[in-house]
Amino acid sequence: MDTAASKDRAPSAPWWRVGIVWLVIGSTVAVAAAGIGMVRVARTGADVAVIQPPSNGSTMPAMQGRNHAATPPAEGPRSRP
Repeated sequence: MDTAASKDRAPSAPWWRVGIVWLVIGSTVAVAAAGIGMVRVARTGADVAVIQPPSNGSTMPAMQGRNHAATPPAEGPRSRP
């Protein structure tokens, strides 16, 4: 069935000549590559799991440690040069 409307249409371009196709393909490839890269970074840069806390006395509670770090050093006797 040939109508007048189909005669007036310009021939369509092949799919590889349409810009939006490359936008869709390119964005999909970029997201896949970024996902693979993130998995690689997560696997190779992972920290070692700590099984036991250190036994060198640094296991004080967080608030006590924070408050200790924020206090100025105690004033002791000063030596004169």
